[in-house]
Amino acid sequence: MPELRIGARVLRADPTEGWTLGRIEGIAGTGEAVRVVIDGTTYVVDQVHAMDPEVERLVARAASGGDLTEVWDYHDSVAHQVLKACFLSGHCTLALGEDMAIVVNPYTTALPGGAVYSADRARRYMAKPLRAPPRDHPYSLAEKALRNLSQGRSSNIIVTGESGAGKTETAKGILEFFGEVSGAHGAARGLHQRVLSAGLLLEVMGSAKTARNDNSSRFGKFMRVQFDGSGFLVGAHITKYLLEKSRIVTASPGERVYHSFYLVVRGERSEYKLERDTTYKSLAAGNMLANKEFDSKEEFEEVWEAMGKLGIEPEETNSIWRTVTGVLNALNVQFQEDGEGSVIKDDSKKYLDLACEFWSIDQETFKTEAITTTVLFGGQWITKVLNPTKANDGLQALVKATYDCEFSWLVEKCNAMLDKGAGGNWIGLLDIFGFEDFEINSFEQICINLANEALQGHYNTFIFSKDMDLCRAEGIDVAAVVFPDNAECLRLVDGKGGVLELLDEECMLGKGTALGWLANIEARHKKNPFFLKKPQARSSFIIKHYAGDVSYEVEGVLDKNRDTLKDSYKKMMRASTDAFIASLLPEPVEGGKP
Repeated sequence: MPELRIGARVLRADPTEGWTLGRIEGIAGTGEAVRVVIDGTTYVVDQVHAMDPEVERLVARAASGGDLTEVWDYHDSVAHQVLKACFLSGHCTLALGEDMAIVVNPYTTALPGGAVYSADRARRYMAKPLRAPPRDHPYSLAEKALRNLSQGRSSNIIVTGESGAGKTETAKGILEFFGEVSGAHGAARGLHQRVLSAGLLLEVMGSAKTARNDNSSRFGKFMRVQFDGSGFLVGAHITKYLLEKSRIVTASPGERVYHSFYLVVRGERSEYKLERDTTYKSLAAGNMLANKEFDSKEEFEEVWEAMGKLGIEPEETNSIWRTVTGVLNALNVQFQEDGEGSVIKDDSKKYLDLACEFWSIDQETFKTEAITTTVLFGGQWITKVLNPTKANDGLQALVKATYDCEFSWLVEKCNAMLDKGAGGNWIGLLDIFGFEDFEINSFEQICINLANEALQGHYNTFIFSKDMDLCRAEGIDVAAVVFPDNAECLRLVDGKGGVLELLDEECMLGKGTALGWLANIEARHKKNPFFLKKPQARSSFIIKHYAGDVSYEVEGVLDKNRDTLKDSYKKMMRASTDAFIASLLPEPVEGGKP
């Protein structure tokens, strides 16, 4: 690094901009106590980083479509400058070596060089000679994966990043590239359209507006894209992970529940007897009824049409939306105290009746099951009344299970239409929820960040550990090479005696509490370098993830983890006269109440 001297150009830490360029105007002190003055502000030495003129030239080149690895100064501030320049220039993509590409989300398609993902740009990449394809775009990774297929090798493309980074759009762009390649050869155009229709349907049912993103995927997805021996697209298979079930019933301030609930209201179909969006408690939970995407009657009709393209019969399509409508109405049912138990509030009885109508289930059965439960005591089944809190918990468990099972059914339906069981090679495309750190982080963020932590651990193993093993085998000394190992952080969350195991143990206790769970975590892990419990934080703890420290709030986590659905609710739904709805929930476990 160049010497710090008066007049030298440096990058300085900025609380809002990250790092900004400036010139040193004065220097005071020596060693670690040195202070520099830039634009009248004094900085300590670790708040500045001197810029080499050659590095500045490399930064400019990389920001216009080069390779970040060519910038030999690997300080955070330098990488920040490259990414910032990409964003401001509208180029937005650059390479990171041979097998990685970085995309800076431009939040717009109106860019100087055209949209980041488009058919026209895909065709330009396809026209490049195979011996020297450009490396500064996800299309280049897709093109390389196709070249691997021609050599008899399958590949995986991992799309990762924090929440709002643009992962879903990138995954869609890569799929569109595969479709353009097959379309260019006059084959698989119909299959490509079905793949896109499947993506649209799962996006509507499994994505929502969050604080950072108008269209955030709330589930993980691995798609295995199948090709024949000639490299033509012939099929696809989707595996889904961890749909965020709390998003079915509520949303944080400034956020929304799943797009599907708003679209069915916007669709204005009289047969669903829906009222204004403000009527429904779940839709209004985040005080954010409007959204730039998936918020119009036209988009509802587009999704309806996409379901037809996937081979979903009109009767099934109607049942799918009747299920969604039933969830909306059921979530409007409210309870009030009645002695030790509860009753349904008069002004919400109509919503229970509507839920019964759309789910095609018996009203009296639902009314009884909503406010009572049956337990085995002394060898006999005893009916107990539920207080309003427990009645509401049971109702929420029902709608969560129903919607989650419907989502799984849709994934399987997509696979039935797309997966042709073709032999040969394939390209895997992994699109998972990004790392999250919100103002309030709960059970969902623990699960999401664990998935990202595990992915980082996989990366560490295959990029760092295996390369170092290879170096050792070749006699290269790597003793001085250090990389961040997150294995201990993974054990803290998901290992024996970890955060999640302690959560399950607390949930099994009849009187388990959130604070009891927190006390057990602290007692077990207070010396773990990846765990922190601040004395003033009564109901939260911090995990030091690879991507940053995240504070998790424990209140409400036990209820989200329990999420148990009583067998009598399963029997009620399986008795539906709508064959689709009757098939959603699994059969009760053996030994349950007859």
